[in-house]
Amino acid sequence: MKRVNVVVVSHSTHRPLAVAQLDALSGMITDRFAHIRQSAPPAEIEKQISAMEGALLQWLVRFTNARSVLEIGTFMGYSGAWLAAGLPSGGKLLSIEKSREYHVQALVNLATLEFDIANKIELRCADALDVMPELVNAGTKFDVVFIDANKLGYPAYVRWADRLLQPGGLLIMDDVLLYAGRNEVRITKMAAAIDEARNAIFRDACYDPMILPMCHGLLLAKKIA
Repeated sequence: MKRVNVVVVSHSTHRPLAVAQLDALSGMITDRFAHIRQSAPPAEIEKQISAMEGALLQWLVRFTNARSVLEIGTFMGYSGAWLAAGLPSGGKLLSIEKSREYHVQALVNLATLEFDIANKIELRCADALDVMPELVNAGTKFDVVFIDANKLGYPAYVRWADRLLQPGGLLIMDDVLLYAGRNEVRITKMAAAIDEARNAIFRDACYDPMILPMCHGLLLAKKIA
Protein backbone atom coordinates (compact mmCIF):
# COMPACT_ATOMS: atom_id res chain seq x y z
CA MET A 1 0.00 0.00 0.00
CA LYS A 2 1.28 3.45 -0.86
CA ARG A 3 2.48 5.56 2.06
CA VAL A 4 0.46 8.74 2.52
CA ASN A 5 1.77 11.69 4.49
CA VAL A 6 -0.80 13.94 6.11
CA VAL A 7 0.07 16.55 8.70
CA VAL A 8 -2.83 16.64 11.14
CA VAL A 9 -3.88 19.51 13.41
CA SER A 10 -4.81 18.11 16.79
CA HIS A 11 -8.28 18.72 18.21
CA SER A 12 -7.09 18.42 21.80
CA THR A 13 -7.71 21.00 24.51
CA HIS A 14 -4.28 22.47 23.70
CA ARG A 15 -5.29 23.46 20.18
CA PRO A 16 -6.38 27.06 21.03
CA LEU A 17 -2.92 27.71 22.53
CA ALA A 18 -1.23 26.17 19.47
CA VAL A 19 -3.32 28.32 17.13
CA ALA A 20 -2.48 31.42 19.15
CA GLN A 21 1.21 30.60 18.91
CA LEU A 22 0.90 30.06 15.17
CA ASP A 23 -0.86 33.41 14.79
CA ALA A 24 1.99 35.04 16.72
CA LEU A 25 4.55 33.46 14.42
CA SER A 26 2.57 34.61 11.39
CA GLY A 27 2.84 38.15 12.70
CA MET A 28 6.63 37.84 12.62
CA ILE A 29 6.62 37.36 8.83
CA THR A 30 7.32 40.55 6.93
CA ASP A 31 4.72 40.69 4.18
CA ARG A 32 6.80 42.46 1.57
CA PHE A 33 3.98 42.12 -0.98
CA ALA A 34 1.07 43.25 1.21
CA HIS A 35 0.23 46.07 -1.20
CA ILE A 36 -0.44 43.50 -3.92
CA ARG A 37 -2.70 41.44 -1.66
CA GLN A 38 -4.64 44.57 -0.71
CA SER A 39 -5.17 45.51 -4.36
CA ALA A 40 -7.84 42.82 -4.66
CA PRO A 41 -11.53 43.79 -4.38
CA PRO A 42 -12.43 43.79 -0.64
CA ALA A 43 -14.72 40.79 -1.01
CA GLU A 44 -11.97 38.78 -2.70
CA ILE A 45 -8.91 39.54 -0.57
CA GLU A 46 -9.28 36.32 1.40
CA LYS A 47 -9.31 34.29 -1.83
CA GLN A 48 -5.56 34.76 -1.84
CA ILE A 49 -2.95 32.82 0.06
CA SER A 50 -1.79 34.14 3.42
CA ALA A 51 1.58 35.74 4.06
CA MET A 52 2.67 32.57 5.86
CA GLU A 53 1.77 30.47 2.82
CA GLY A 54 3.59 32.96 0.63
CA ALA A 55 6.73 32.70 2.75
CA LEU A 56 6.41 28.90 2.53
CA LEU A 57 6.15 29.04 -1.27
CA GLN A 58 9.27 31.19 -1.43
CA TRP A 59 11.11 28.75 0.84
CA LEU A 60 9.99 25.71 -1.17
CA VAL A 61 11.23 27.24 -4.41
CA ARG A 62 14.59 27.97 -2.77
CA PHE A 63 14.83 24.61 -1.00
CA THR A 64 14.21 22.66 -4.21
CA ASN A 65 16.72 24.81 -6.14
CA ALA A 66 14.01 25.46 -8.71
CA ARG A 67 14.80 27.60 -11.72
CA SER A 68 11.46 27.36 -13.50
CA VAL A 69 7.98 27.69 -12.01
CA LEU A 70 4.52 27.45 -13.60
CA GLU A 71 1.62 29.11 -11.78
CA ILE A 72 -1.97 28.36 -12.73
CA GLY A 73 -4.08 31.30 -11.54
CA THR A 74 -2.37 34.68 -11.24
CA PHE A 75 -5.22 36.70 -9.68
CA MET A 76 -3.53 39.88 -8.31
CA GLY A 77 -0.03 38.44 -8.62
CA TYR A 78 0.48 38.01 -4.87
CA SER A 79 1.42 34.33 -4.83
CA GLY A 80 3.47 34.83 -7.99
CA ALA A 81 5.54 37.52 -6.29
CA TRP A 82 6.40 35.13 -3.46
CA LEU A 83 7.25 32.34 -5.91
CA ALA A 84 9.47 34.61 -7.98
CA ALA A 85 11.22 35.88 -4.85
CA GLY A 86 12.43 32.34 -4.23
CA LEU A 87 13.97 31.96 -7.68
CA PRO A 88 17.68 32.54 -8.30
CA SER A 89 19.03 35.04 -10.81
CA GLY A 90 17.99 33.83 -14.26
CA GLY A 91 15.03 31.87 -12.89
CA LYS A 92 11.62 32.25 -14.52
CA LEU A 93 8.00 32.14 -13.42
CA LEU A 94 5.23 31.75 -16.01
CA SER A 95 1.89 32.74 -14.48
CA ILE A 96 -1.34 32.16 -16.40
CA GLU A 97 -4.63 33.97 -15.72
CA LYS A 98 -7.85 33.57 -17.72
CA SER A 99 -9.58 36.72 -16.43
CA ARG A 100 -8.61 39.82 -18.41
CA GLU A 101 -9.55 42.04 -15.45
CA TYR A 102 -7.28 40.17 -13.05
CA HIS A 103 -4.47 39.98 -15.61
CA VAL A 104 -4.48 43.74 -16.12
CA GLN A 105 -4.36 44.40 -12.37
CA ALA A 106 -1.54 41.89 -12.01
CA LEU A 107 0.42 43.77 -14.68
CA VAL A 108 -0.05 46.97 -12.70
CA ASN A 109 1.13 45.22 -9.54
CA LEU A 110 4.10 43.69 -11.36
CA ALA A 111 5.34 47.20 -12.11
CA THR A 112 5.58 47.91 -8.36
CA LEU A 113 8.00 45.06 -7.68
CA GLU A 114 11.76 45.32 -7.37
CA PHE A 115 13.40 44.77 -10.74
CA ASP A 116 15.21 41.58 -9.70
CA ILE A 117 11.83 39.98 -8.88
CA ALA A 118 9.70 41.48 -11.65
CA ASN A 119 12.28 40.48 -14.25
CA LYS A 120 11.70 36.81 -13.42
CA ILE A 121 7.93 36.94 -14.05
CA GLU A 122 6.02 36.41 -17.29
CA LEU A 123 2.28 37.02 -17.06
CA ARG A 124 0.06 35.48 -19.71
CA CYS A 125 -3.66 36.13 -20.16
CA ALA A 126 -5.14 32.87 -21.44
CA ASP A 127 -6.98 29.72 -20.46
CA ALA A 128 -4.39 27.48 -18.82
CA LEU A 129 -5.99 24.47 -20.49
CA ASP A 130 -5.08 26.01 -23.85
CA VAL A 131 -1.54 26.97 -22.84
CA MET A 132 -0.52 23.81 -21.00
CA PRO A 133 -0.90 21.51 -24.05
CA GLU A 134 1.16 23.99 -26.08
CA LEU A 135 3.90 23.85 -23.46
CA VAL A 136 3.84 20.05 -23.51
CA ASN A 137 4.12 20.01 -27.31
CA ALA A 138 7.07 22.40 -27.08
CA GLY A 139 8.83 20.05 -24.66
CA THR A 140 8.81 22.62 -21.85
CA LYS A 141 9.47 21.39 -18.32
CA PHE A 142 9.13 23.04 -14.92
CA ASP A 143 10.72 22.41 -11.54
CA VAL A 144 7.65 23.60 -9.62
CA VAL A 145 3.97 23.83 -10.60
CA PHE A 146 1.59 25.77 -8.35
CA ILE A 147 -2.16 25.42 -8.88
CA ASP A 148 -4.62 27.90 -7.35
CA ALA A 149 -7.33 28.62 -9.90
CA ASN A 150 -10.82 27.54 -11.01
CA LYS A 151 -11.61 24.57 -8.78
CA LEU A 152 -13.62 22.80 -11.48
CA GLY A 153 -10.45 22.73 -13.57
CA TYR A 154 -8.27 21.07 -10.93
CA PRO A 155 -8.43 17.52 -12.36
CA ALA A 156 -7.40 18.72 -15.83
CA TYR A 157 -4.72 21.03 -14.43
CA VAL A 158 -3.19 18.12 -12.54
CA ARG A 159 -3.17 15.87 -15.61
CA TRP A 160 -1.33 18.48 -17.68
CA ALA A 161 0.93 19.50 -14.80
CA ASP A 162 2.13 15.91 -14.54
CA ARG A 163 3.38 16.11 -18.13
CA LEU A 164 5.08 19.44 -17.52
CA LEU A 165 6.81 18.63 -14.24
CA GLN A 166 10.43 17.51 -14.17
CA PRO A 167 11.23 14.22 -12.41
CA GLY A 168 12.10 15.33 -8.90
CA GLY A 169 9.92 18.41 -9.34
CA LEU A 170 7.33 19.68 -6.90
CA LEU A 171 3.58 19.98 -7.45
CA ILE A 172 1.78 22.39 -5.11
CA MET A 173 -2.00 22.63 -5.04
CA ASP A 174 -3.88 25.13 -2.86
CA ASP A 175 -7.36 24.83 -1.32
CA VAL A 176 -7.42 21.03 -1.21
CA LEU A 177 -9.43 21.11 2.05
CA LEU A 178 -11.51 24.14 1.13
CA TYR A 179 -14.87 22.39 1.19
CA ALA A 180 -14.13 19.61 3.67
CA GLY A 181 -17.21 18.76 5.72
CA ARG A 182 -19.52 21.07 3.76
CA ASN A 183 -22.54 19.73 1.91
CA GLU A 184 -24.11 22.77 0.24
CA VAL A 185 -25.47 21.89 -3.18
CA ARG A 186 -23.81 24.89 -4.82
CA ILE A 187 -20.30 23.69 -3.95
CA THR A 188 -20.78 19.98 -4.58
CA LYS A 189 -19.24 20.09 -8.07
CA MET A 190 -16.24 22.12 -6.94
CA ALA A 191 -15.67 19.86 -3.94
CA ALA A 192 -15.86 16.80 -6.18
CA ALA A 193 -13.34 18.29 -8.62
CA ILE A 194 -10.88 19.09 -5.83
CA ASP A 195 -11.32 15.58 -4.39
CA GLU A 196 -10.72 14.03 -7.81
CA ALA A 197 -7.51 15.98 -8.34
CA ARG A 198 -6.24 15.38 -4.82
CA ASN A 199 -7.02 11.67 -4.89
CA ALA A 200 -5.37 11.26 -8.29
CA ILE A 201 -2.08 12.47 -6.79
CA PHE A 202 -2.37 10.29 -3.70
CA ARG A 203 -3.05 7.20 -5.82
CA ASP A 204 -0.21 7.86 -8.27
CA ALA A 205 2.90 5.87 -7.38
CA CYS A 206 4.99 8.50 -9.20
CA TYR A 207 4.30 11.04 -6.43
CA ASP A 208 5.20 11.32 -2.78
CA PRO A 209 2.42 13.58 -1.41
CA MET A 210 1.49 15.25 1.83
CA ILE A 211 -1.09 17.81 2.95
CA LEU A 212 -0.43 20.77 5.21
CA PRO A 213 -3.68 21.89 6.90
CA MET A 214 -2.80 25.58 6.80
CA CYS A 215 -5.56 27.93 5.69
CA HIS A 216 -7.60 25.86 3.20
CA GLY A 217 -5.14 23.02 2.82
CA LEU A 218 -1.92 22.89 0.80
CA LEU A 219 -0.94 19.75 -1.07
CA LEU A 220 2.77 19.18 -1.73
CA ALA A 221 3.79 16.29 -3.96
CA LYS A 222 7.28 15.43 -5.13
CA LYS A 223 7.43 13.69 -8.50
CA ILE A 224 9.69 10.72 -7.91
CA ALA A 225 9.46 9.08 -11.34
